[in-house]
Amino acid sequence: MRTHNFEQLVSEPIKNSPFMIKDDLNVEITKIGFLLLDNFSIASFTSSVDTLITANLFSENLIFETKTMGINSISVESDLNINISTDLVISKILKKELFSFDIIIVCGGYRCDLGKNEIINSFLMTAYKKGIHLASLWNGVIHLANAGLMNGIEFSAHPNSHSYIKEHFSDAILSHHAFTVHDHFSSSAGINSSQEMVLNLIEKLKGEKIVRTIRDILSCDKGPQTGESIKLDIYNSHRLPEKLNSTLNLMNNNIEEPLKINELVQFSSLSRRQIERLFQKYLNSTPSKFYLEIRLNHAHRLLTQSNTSITNIAIASGFCTSSHFSNSFKDFFGLSPTLARLKFYKK
Repeated sequence: MRTHNFEQLVSEPIKNSPFMIKDDLNVEITKIGFLLLDNFSIASFTSSVDTLITANLFSENLIFETKTMGINSISVESDLNINISTDLVISKILKKELFSFDIIIVCGGYRCDLGKNEIINSFLMTAYKKGIHLASLWNGVIHLANAGLMNGIEFSAHPNSHSYIKEHFSDAILSHHAFTVHDHFSSSAGINSSQEMVLNLIEKLKGEKIVRTIRDILSCDKGPQTGESIKLDIYNSHRLPEKLNSTLNLMNNNIEEPLKINELVQFSSLSRRQIERLFQKYLNSTPSKFYLEIRLNHAHRLLTQSNTSITNIAIASGFCTSSHFSNSFKDFFGLSPTLARLKFYKK
């Protein structure tokens, strides 16, 4: 299997380019480290690196220097089974090497291990105390939360990780936006938002002119770009009536103790018939059937993203008994919760 070193891709600036930025640019080199978790999203990672490379190519001076890091290994396998060689191993990193970074980005992915890791916790806590800006891709922010760094901080994460975050971090402030950028922390939920997060960081560090240039290069095949954080759209919510969105939010926020249809009617200020018509028209389903689907998908995420027992997952998904949960799960997914968990980890 081929191993790629992305440090080699951070080229020297292109000379005499018509896109060259020559005025009022902060030319101080910003050092960025990418901590690659096993099964990290290579698309989110390369999107971020590509943005930094483009900034280097179209600025008069080298302004970003990147390095990759692994936890214990000099090579990390991505979600596409492509190995990326690392410049550093954090279990062996010297404080002098760590403190040379200005930004550290934790690169997560759909199948990354989300459990606490003392090496990562210590590494991130040391970086935080030194004033290094910490950022994340996909669900890498969970390791920042594991280290106790995200209390009271609003952050973004991939929707597939929201159930896990709510289950394990009671004080978590999940953003409805695809990326967030704060003074000390930044986070993004997916591939496109990782690029937007990095662009926002570049703008804060180097100014808006170079960001406009990067957008011209990287976003030529996209719609109009504003640079503003876009809302995550799990159910194409921008196309749904406000009343239906409100009902869906009620369902998603009441999974462990599901609301009865009469309670949904009461909270939504709609009649039962009106709610049923909205679900049928826009979701081709009934309220009860769709609510069950939300709860079962929540259970599926917990099964594949945690070691929580099936009994506790059943309770967390609003089922009174494990047998009722197992039967409902099998009817919907075509296999039992136990087999679903085994199948996922055999991938």
